[in-house]
Amino acid sequence: MTTAGGAPRAAGALVDATEAPSETRRLLTEWAQAAATGGTPWSATLLDWATAALADGRFVGRLFVGPKDDAVGIALGLPSGEVGGRVEIAYLADEFRNAAAVRAFVTRLDRPDGFGPLVELPDPPAGHDPAAFVEAVRPLGFVAVHRVDMRFPGDRPPPSAPSAPGVRLRPVRPDDAETIAALTVRAYDDNRVDTALFQRHRDPMTDARAGTAALFGTTVGEWLAFASFLAVDAEGPVGATLVNDHGGPLITQVMVDPRGRGRGHATRLLGASVAALRAAGRPEPRLVVTCANRRAQRLYEHVGFVTDPSTLGARWLHAGRLGLTNADLAIG
Repeated sequence: MTTAGGAPRAAGALVDATEAPSETRRLLTEWAQAAATGGTPWSATLLDWATAALADGRFVGRLFVGPKDDAVGIALGLPSGEVGGRVEIAYLADEFRNAAAVRAFVTRLDRPDGFGPLVELPDPPAGHDPAAFVEAVRPLGFVAVHRVDMRFPGDRPPPSAPSAPGVRLRPVRPDDAETIAALTVRAYDDNRVDTALFQRHRDPMTDARAGTAALFGTTVGEWLAFASFLAVDAEGPVGATLVNDHGGPLITQVMVDPRGRGRGHATRLLGASVAALRAAGRPEPRLVVTCANRRAQRLYEHVGFVTDPSTLGARWLHAGRLGLTNADLAIG
């Protein structure tokens, strides 16, 4: 493998992906082609996204060296933060998809010069043997958190609930960032799994501020302020929806303060967001739900969202490093 330094690498070593651009491009192309499943035509969209993310520093990349000094694996993700590192893309060449090779790859990525200590892995792309992947990562402490897309059909009326006395809905403004962050902390305080999916810092408020800034910016796609709403009662903010343009309208946040649950706030907020998107001529909105969070899934189904089974996938979290218990993982 030709790198910027020119020196041969030992089998099992990691190489910065930017030092071997041709090998990086080859493996990312294979990964993107494998990700085009279910009859979806191959396009370079995923490849372009991953390449750009590596080039502009959103992700760091590592190549995994094979026995013939060639790159046989690639990983892109975030280096270790306060709680650990997260891998967004992990791909191995065809002959290295057995459990032993996957375990060696993940174990190597788990070191400080990779992404370690690792707290998250993605589902393997098509072509990888799911059984071999599970056999490799479960003994290392990773557990699957399944998530799926739900969409709101265009032929259904927007969700509605009876008005709540003393509660008003208004569009979210840029100067609401601190309010949204504080509401996020309260709303997710009893949902350890969804919190762990996005956790980078030990302090929940630090994470909430960073997450809100990402949603208010362009990291997750353009923020659609006109379709994002805040519910306010006599005690202050009690719920919110945020919407971003990410391959179409994506409802990125649906949250209600625990003190306001069971009063229809989520339904009213969703209704306002759906109605605003329709008035603007936008496509059907979708959201992503953690499958074990049956409380949220039942709500979305009740107000008219439908599940898209083709989007079912998992994030693999390291339960021990994130402090997740069996009770946390069985959200209910």
